[in-house]
Amino acid sequence: MRSFGALLLFLDETRLGVEMEPLTVTPPIKSIKTFTLFVSFNCVTHSMMSFSEHLVDIDYNTIQALDILPKEVESKKSAGKNQSLFSLVDRCRSTVGKKCLRKWFRNPTTDRAVLVSRQICVHYFKQDWNAEVTAKVASTLGKVKALNISNELNAETSLLREVSEVACIAGSIINFAESKIQGRVTVMPGIDDELDKLRDTYESMPMMLTAIAKQESLRLGLTPFHNVACVYIPLVGFVLSLPTDFPAESHEDMSLVYATSDELRVKNVTTERLDEEYGDILMKLIDSQTAIILTLKLTVMKKRRSITKLLNLAARIDALVALGLIAAENGWNCPTLVDEPIIEALELYHPISVLVVKKNFVPNEVSSGRNGIKASIITGPNACGKSVYMKSIGILAFLTHIGSFVPARHAKVGLVDRIVTRMFTVDSVLDGMSTFAKDVEQVALALRKATGSSLVIIDEFGKGTMTEVGLSLLASCMTYWMQKGPTHCPHIFLSSHFHSLPKFIPLDLNIATFLTFTVLREPGGQIKYLFRLTPGTVDCSFAMAVAKEEGIPMPIIARACRIYKAIKAGTPLKEVRAEVKTTDDEDQMVFDMDIVLADDNGFMDAIETFVTRDKEKAFEELNKSSMSEKTKDVEEREEDVISTSKWHIERNRRARTASIVSSRSIASMDQISVLDFLLPKKKMKVVSTEESEVTSEFSRSPDPFSDDGV
Repeated sequence: MRSFGALLLFLDETRLGVEMEPLTVTPPIKSIKTFTLFVSFNCVTHSMMSFSEHLVDIDYNTIQALDILPKEVESKKSAGKNQSLFSLVDRCRSTVGKKCLRKWFRNPTTDRAVLVSRQICVHYFKQDWNAEVTAKVASTLGKVKALNISNELNAETSLLREVSEVACIAGSIINFAESKIQGRVTVMPGIDDELDKLRDTYESMPMMLTAIAKQESLRLGLTPFHNVACVYIPLVGFVLSLPTDFPAESHEDMSLVYATSDELRVKNVTTERLDEEYGDILMKLIDSQTAIILTLKLTVMKKRRSITKLLNLAARIDALVALGLIAAENGWNCPTLVDEPIIEALELYHPISVLVVKKNFVPNEVSSGRNGIKASIITGPNACGKSVYMKSIGILAFLTHIGSFVPARHAKVGLVDRIVTRMFTVDSVLDGMSTFAKDVEQVALALRKATGSSLVIIDEFGKGTMTEVGLSLLASCMTYWMQKGPTHCPHIFLSSHFHSLPKFIPLDLNIATFLTFTVLREPGGQIKYLFRLTPGTVDCSFAMAVAKEEGIPMPIIARACRIYKAIKAGTPLKEVRAEVKTTDDEDQMVFDMDIVLADDNGFMDAIETFVTRDKEKAFEELNKSSMSEKTKDVEEREEDVISTSKWHIERNRRARTASIVSSRSIASMDQISVLDFLLPKKKMKVVSTEESEVTSEFSRSPDPFSDDGV
């Protein structure tokens, strides 16, 4: 249907048949007929159908997210920073080898026979005792020139014999050394007698023209100082070169051909005689050689199938040598192909990150599909290595399906039919879609196409919209996959900062496992990342520490810490004064950060408490925000205490019949927050003010978007 739409668009743009008509007149389409290639090209169609059945489905977004192929447009400033997996692996010496390797990267296969044969070849070129052979083969393949590569075919002994015969014939006819100097194909001496005579005449012509120039100089009465010369110019013929002050018009037998600032080029009786005797000798020489080359070409074309096969074989060898060299240099190992739907690896690392990381890269293990566990939910602090870990898993599966070795000490991989990711978002004003819509589009693709043998990688889906909506979508997607059971559930690797996600997915199915990364909290608000994967979950993102490491000023971080503590304690945000002037109170800032990092409940629970409140209190806060600006600060606090007491009395009377709404918008006052019903209610601490203390069983939170907020 897309091709048909493209055809209609082409007809509209070219306006075929209605070129002279108004723009409102569309091209006339009388009928639509279909045809198939299966009838006329049975073998070709069957071969292509068989080829497509064994391909791993991988979309453009996944290729970009995993950095498999280089970006099409790369600026000079970003050169080297955006290194791709292909540029890392590409050690090919020939153009055909590069094309073959790129073909493998664009078409990963599930054909076990093809993958095993490639692994055997890569293993041979990787071994140290074959290094000399590998270097010799690579050097020889560097001389192979580019031609169109046909389908992969097996080499035969007769193939080498046929191509060797053609090579001997071509080598005995073509003078490769002289061809390189002349910039055109030349023929060896002794091939044709007429050609040899023309060549001898052309090579002896400089001496003959020098003698003729001396005779003409004497005949015209010119001294040797005038530099008279007889010159042969292809397509023009023989001409006489005279000084610019020579009176050529006074000689009747001379005709001016052209003039330059330094000389005159004329023809006379002598040059006309040379033209009649020798003609355009260089063109005759080239024509004779071209006729011989065309004859040779006809002979070579009879063996074109054998040459194409051999060229294809050379391209495959070059690509396999490149895979062997990269495996030997980086210590990659051969993955084991199994029938079970599992993905396992020990000491797996990202092949690109390990080259650019400033510190020693920490490898981790991967296990999916064993004992029915096919969903790995990864939580952890910001910048702890979640995305790099999941990308390394995608690269592990991809390299396995092109027949390459993998960056792991040991790997066992079941064949994967498709790799789908939600990690990379390409924004464009031309598609008319928001960033969140693009993310949903990628997840929708995974929901439609993922099978029990697919690999799905999702990195922080749902962060582009409201917390409740993003969490609900993510939990629903995970539930949809997990309810399919271990057989039909794809391999899922999910990273998320929704720390309450385990409460909304069916954990009783025993399909999901929870992983995190180890971190150490050091004095002074410093976080030390160990990048070591471990079972478990976390409920704090350590965002404050990451902000400090990335250069956010300490006064701003200290202010954020104070607001965070106020949210956790239920204190109205208007009591958190913005008294951040200098960094002299850095000790207090570090103390505030330590409190935030030491909080076991986590930042997400604080936000969930922050965005929930009673409907009646929301209207009460709205009325309070319209108070006169002339009211003093002390009177505001007293009224706040009184209204708080009244609110708690009314709260205890209505008990659990209270309606909980979102405080983000008064317009959404009647919307029920899903999180507030599902999350357990917690007793809150005592809220203190300068005038009084009020103890409450339930907490209340200020409206973050009211005039009394931050």
